Amino acid sequence: MGRINGKIVFTPYTLPGEDVLVRIVREKKDYAHALPREIIKPSARRRQPECSLFGVCGGCDFQHTDYDEQKTIKQQMVRETFKRIGRLDLAEIIFEESAPFGCRSRVQLHRLAHGPSGEPCAPWGFKKAASAECVPVGRCPAAVPEINDFLAEPAGADFRAGDRVRVFGCGGRAAFRKDDEVRLALCGKNIVFSPECFFQSNIPLLEKLIREAFTNLSGDRALDAYGGVGTFAVFLEERFRSVVSIEENSAASSCARRNLNPDTTRVFAGSMEDWIAAGADGLCGAAKPDVVVVDPPRAGLSGAVRAFLKKLGCPLILYISCDIGSLARDSAFLLESGYSLDEYRLFDFYPQTAHVESLCRFTR
Repeated sequence: MGRINGKIVFTPYTLPGEDVLVRIVREKKDYAHALPREIIKPSARRRQPECSLFGVCGGCDFQHTDYDEQKTIKQQMVRETFKRIGRLDLAEIIFEESAPFGCRSRVQLHRLAHGPSGEPCAPWGFKKAASAECVPVGRCPAAVPEINDFLAEPAGADFRAGDRVRVFGCGGRAAFRKDDEVRLALCGKNIVFSPECFFQSNIPLLEKLIREAFTNLSGDRALDAYGGVGTFAVFLEERFRSVVSIEENSAASSCARRNLNPDTTRVFAGSMEDWIAAGADGLCGAAKPDVVVVDPPRAGLSGAVRAFLKKLGCPLILYISCDIGSLARDSAFLLESGYSLDEYRLFDFYPQTAHVESLCRFTR
């Protein structure tokens, strides 16, 4: 972020303290977006990108700097967003590091027929930065070996140009067809899911998040909102006498039923809003849960879910988030509703990018 005549200008692929010649690509009343044309005075933290497609492929934002600087930038992003949106000052951010490269287990690829000028190219590609077009990719340094093995193989006749394919790599193989099954050992638990289902892409850090979130937890009842394929509920059901898992994606809720113990855990196939409207199992009465785990999509908690959590008054909320802005908004609401934010832990699930995963512990 820089300034031209006092106006804020957001410019990717630059670093604090640099002098940069930029080209304005989109201008608003109070701010503008630009692209760098020339780095006149580079930062000492600037590095040669690992990938030759950096700046063209839209997958990475930070390969132009070292990992320590990425950590600093991300913590500043979190603090500034919480201050701007939530009017909150974070006392401490615990940063959980990732391997800088070779850690991404899940990607979305696009089948290519030919290169931009008609020449033969790699069969798969990623979206270009700020574009609907694709760039051919033969190898991705951010990805695990299984995905790079997939990229190196011929695409096969069952994929047509323009097809979008979700690929998950682990255990020596890549799963990519809708009827494929991923079988993953996660902190000693076996999880089964389809590559079409959402699943976190950095498995070592996911295991660390699970240990940090659920160690020493126990009680009678737990609620797993936005439960997915049961990733968190499998650890809740061994610590609580009963668990309710809510998941609106039908493929994910079907996998959750396979992964979870029906004697302990009930899976509700529907949205949190549907479940609340259906009566929420009477949880606002004597059957109040000991812990609620929320892991919502980027939009965060809807107004209905926030109102439900305030009325519920659960003693502990574990909030897992992939979006700093919606997390800051929801954190401010929870603090106004009588909760305190006891811990903010940042997990660098996506090194080389501006994205972060957060774990917040709210108590009342």
